[in-house]
Amino acid sequence: MKFVELFTPANVLIGEKLTSKAKVMERLVEALRASGTIADSDIFHAAVLKRESVHPASVGNGVAIPHARSPAVLQAGIAAMVLGEPQNFDSSDGKPIDLLFLIASPDDPELHLSLVSRLMTLLLERGFADKLRHAQSPKEFLGIVDGAENYLFGGEPLHCRDVGLWASRRAAQKATAEAPEETGAAPRDARARASDPVGPTAPRAPRTPLLLAVAASPMGVAHAFLAAQAMTKASREMEISLRVETHGSGGVRDDLTAAEIKLADAIIVTADQKIEMARFDGKKVIFAPIADGIHKPHELVRKALEGDIPVFRVSRAAPFRKSRPSGPIHRNLALGVNHALPLIMGGGIFIGLSFLLDDRSLAPGTLGRDSPLAAFFHQLGSAALAFSLPLLAALVAFGVAGWPALAVGLVGGSLALRGDFGVGAGGAGALSGGFLAALLAGFVAGYLTRLSRKLARALPLSLHGLNRSLFFSLVGLFLMGLFALALNPLVGLVSSASARLLAWSMEGTSKIVLGALLGGMTAADLGGPVNKAAYAFGLASLAGGNSEAMAAVMVGAMTPPLSIAAMATFFPQKLVSAGRKGAFANYFLGLLGVAEGAIPYAAAAPLRVLPSLASGAAVAGALAMASGGALSAPYGGILLFPAAKNGLACLVAVAVGALVSVSLMALCQKTRKES
Repeated sequence: MKFVELFTPANVLIGEKLTSKAKVMERLVEALRASGTIADSDIFHAAVLKRESVHPASVGNGVAIPHARSPAVLQAGIAAMVLGEPQNFDSSDGKPIDLLFLIASPDDPELHLSLVSRLMTLLLERGFADKLRHAQSPKEFLGIVDGAENYLFGGEPLHCRDVGLWASRRAAQKATAEAPEETGAAPRDARARASDPVGPTAPRAPRTPLLLAVAASPMGVAHAFLAAQAMTKASREMEISLRVETHGSGGVRDDLTAAEIKLADAIIVTADQKIEMARFDGKKVIFAPIADGIHKPHELVRKALEGDIPVFRVSRAAPFRKSRPSGPIHRNLALGVNHALPLIMGGGIFIGLSFLLDDRSLAPGTLGRDSPLAAFFHQLGSAALAFSLPLLAALVAFGVAGWPALAVGLVGGSLALRGDFGVGAGGAGALSGGFLAALLAGFVAGYLTRLSRKLARALPLSLHGLNRSLFFSLVGLFLMGLFALALNPLVGLVSSASARLLAWSMEGTSKIVLGALLGGMTAADLGGPVNKAAYAFGLASLAGGNSEAMAAVMVGAMTPPLSIAAMATFFPQKLVSAGRKGAFANYFLGLLGVAEGAIPYAAAAPLRVLPSLASGAAVAGALAMASGGALSAPYGGILLFPAAKNGLACLVAVAVGALVSVSLMALCQKTRKES
């Protein structure tokens, strides 16, 4: 199908005199409804206005392209309007709008992107928009569109996905076909023979410079394609080979391959959002905002040809692979961990500061909360940590199912942290599931949202606009509540089993076994039910006059963050997290006994990291109990060791335990080359 076939004469409105933007939109939507393009004008109109509120339709030079995908669209179609009196559309360049195209497409991202990109290409043709403004009738208007489409695309059907690459290839073929036979130039067939490497003496024609570009904009579809088509057109006029990769709300299109990047003379990056840059390591790269790609394409191409461009370098950049470097579970974990990291590290540091700034002579059992300044930092750090696990679950859910899953994951992570699933805050059975429960809640929230999306397909067409705001939330949150009710008994069983294990260990006479159990359980889930059981046992022992158990618990809490910090120091390429620089803060957190600092690194690969951390903590707990170490307060780490019994032996136990954990992690983890 050709682009011009999406119009009908009734959908082309010439010389309309409307007094507001709202009336213009209503008139265009009504034209599409009358032509049978849309089934419900109210639903489609709402979709257009919703998108307009997020991404303005103006593309500059008096042109606006409102567009929307909606289930209310029966078949793709376009309505065009030439205004007799230009109207203010909040244009980016401040100019009033007098030429509009309203694109309606079904809920098909590929088709929608093809429509927008084809229109962008036509509008970049010199004089095209002005000719449309002076059209005297719909027939003349459609004739101008048809002529421009035939000139630029030569009958290529609309379903061609790689519009930018196809246009560049066609331009190159046209330039070759129309090249004049200059004096002294070899005939065309001779040039073809010369380019064929039939022998070592075959002459070689000079290679045409190859440029690549990336156009990325968070502002939706139009801006990235507008920049891409502007740079493509500029390269055609300058007889340069250029290919553009676009990033928009519909994802990445026309991906640049590793072979193309290797051969490229220079790369132009016009982006207002973060993109993958490691693949361009060692290449000459120009950086510019997306606006320069739209309005200054010739200048960017000219600058790329001059060659005086700095070489882009990424420390230890890995070769770019178009295939996925890891599975979806790993990517979703990384998404949650990397964004929860500032809350976990910042909260842990503030809690550590509260220990340092408190008056240790007041009440050792409540260290960090006695003096006003210490209480301020303790409350600040606790608030940050309280948000970290819900955010972790929310972002894992987002990675699985997109934005609709964010709210469901946030609630799931909060329920996993609180543990009061249907029993009330502080009620019987209320026990935090820790970060492992939060990770599980995140994945469950994502897949529950996918299930909700499938169920939503059975809704009437008139209710499809409520999917994200109402249906996904109601169904997803309800199912997450049911999951939370099922999870809480499991957490309780784990806690009860841990308590029984500790009670059994007290029946024996070996303190070493008890110390190993307490230390290993403290690091087993870093705040989950197993950790809580060990900590509760230590508190109960303190109340009963036995302070040795608390020493094993404290060294078990100190060992994991110190092990992570040591990994960042001695084996940085084996540390499982993007936040390796932040890992050094774990020296501070570990000395103060804030085990939460290890959570982001354990969450990134729990099956390999947690056993290593628990093993080292078990060794530390066993050594602390074997040496007769005793600690009379549940907080403070190294700050309380001077007053502890055999405090120096406890420090040695921590060091040996960290050495064991680091050795195990170094053996289990693969070397990671990405920066």
